[in-house]
Amino acid sequence: MGRVGVIVDAHLDALESMNSGSSPILDDFFLPAGIQLLYASSDSGTEPVNRMLKMADRYANDLLWNIERDDLIRLQSARAHVPHADYFRLWKRNRQTARK
Repeated sequence: MGRVGVIVDAHLDALESMNSGSSPILDDFFLPAGIQLLYASSDSGTEPVNRMLKMADRYANDLLWNIERDDLIRLQSARAHVPHADYFRLWKRNRQTARK
C-alpha cells in the first residue's frame, strides 16, 4: 500500500513521539508502520496540507449546517465493527437545500 499521511490539527507537541511509536495515539493504540501524522492548520499557511485541511473544514461545516437545519435525509444507523464505536450514522444530502 505504501506510506500514508494523516493530516491532523491537534497535539502538535506530541506528534513526534506518536510518529516514532514511543507514545500511543489513543489509550493503548499506536500508529501502524507506514503511517505518519502530519500537522496542518486551516487558519494559516498555503502549503498543500493546510489547503486540504481548510477544504475538509469547509465540507464538515457544510454538513453540520445541513444536519442542524434537518435538511438531510437520515438513513438507518449501521453497526460499526471498530473499537470505541458501536454505530455510525449516514445521511443522504438533499441537493435542493444545500448551502451555496
